[in-house]
Amino acid sequence: MRLSLFTPTHKPTYLVEAYRSLQLQTVTDWEWVILPNGPDVQIPDMIRRDPRVKIATGSEDLHNVGALKRRACDAATGDAF
Repeated sequence: MRLSLFTPTHKPTYLVEAYRSLQLQTVTDWEWVILPNGPDVQIPDMIRRDPRVKIATGSEDLHNVGALKRRACDAATGDAF
């Protein structure tokens, strides 16, 4: 069973810390959908290079957390969120 995690973000301060935590988990069949919310959000290269990480797009027209989460979920392909 593949687990999908999702993170809409406008301030990626803690993404590296979250990524390192994911790497330490015993479940290895996961994907992480990150939805940058804003044109200036930079996702660190160490995260971008992991094939389990998807950088979703299309947040430019969304202005509330619920809509951002929905867009991230739509990009997810796992069996559970």
